[in-house]
Amino acid sequence: MKFKTVTYEKRHHVALITLNRPGRMNAVNGEMITELLQVIEEALDDREPRVLILTGAGPAFCSGADLKDDEEQYPLLEEKDPETIRQNTRRQIQRVTLGLQALEIPTIAMVNGAAMGAGMDWSLACDLRIGSDKARFRLGTGVGLLHGTGGTWLLPRVVGLPKALEIFFTGRILEANEAEKIGLLNMVVPASDLEAKTMELAEQIARGPSLQIRLHKLQIHRGLSMDLATALEFAATALPFSMTSDEFKEGLTAFREKRPPRFSEG
Repeated sequence: MKFKTVTYEKRHHVALITLNRPGRMNAVNGEMITELLQVIEEALDDREPRVLILTGAGPAFCSGADLKDDEEQYPLLEEKDPETIRQNTRRQIQRVTLGLQALEIPTIAMVNGAAMGAGMDWSLACDLRIGSDKARFRLGTGVGLLHGTGGTWLLPRVVGLPKALEIFFTGRILEANEAEKIGLLNMVVPASDLEAKTMELAEQIARGPSLQIRLHKLQIHRGLSMDLATALEFAATALPFSMTSDEFKEGLTAFREKRPPRFSEG
């Protein structure tokens, strides 16, 4: 399926979603939301990829909602009815955040430039974030707008409560080095190396035991809202699927034969 504002491609076991409005710094409009939801749905149903990368075309990752005063602007800017704003926010842009986090496979945000507003939140909805030295982050609070795409929930879980509150209260820009220092970025690399380094990490993960990685992602995310006893019960329920899998058989055989396991063949 062909899209105008996003692209979806696969490189063996790695899928790549690219936000594709480079002339507008990949700012979010109604068309992008519609297409991105379709692409995420396609990724949910695609059993081939073992890792998904989210990035932006051109010099920006995503500059948030398109605030320009023209026909391509974010669709709710002209809306006056509060209930329509509430319902459309839930049905549209918030579903992108939920969809990204709901993906079973590991997700990596390849942050090539500015990640602002919803763009910052969508990077936070990914499991890992690799940034170029040109990456920079800013919440949408700089224009006096409440953050409605998940940042208030996601950011404290990534950088901790005090730092998240500071970022929200000040609305300041975070440059790449500071973002790495506080854990917002897993690593920073030169812009010229960003794609290669991100693909290297994605391929390393893709070579691993896919079922176990998915189960660990599920356990960790669900565990954030569980007590320890419930988390252990959850693990006990999932463990039989792991212990009886072909991946564990291969891993155990490789261990006994003193060779690297081959999880991703085929």
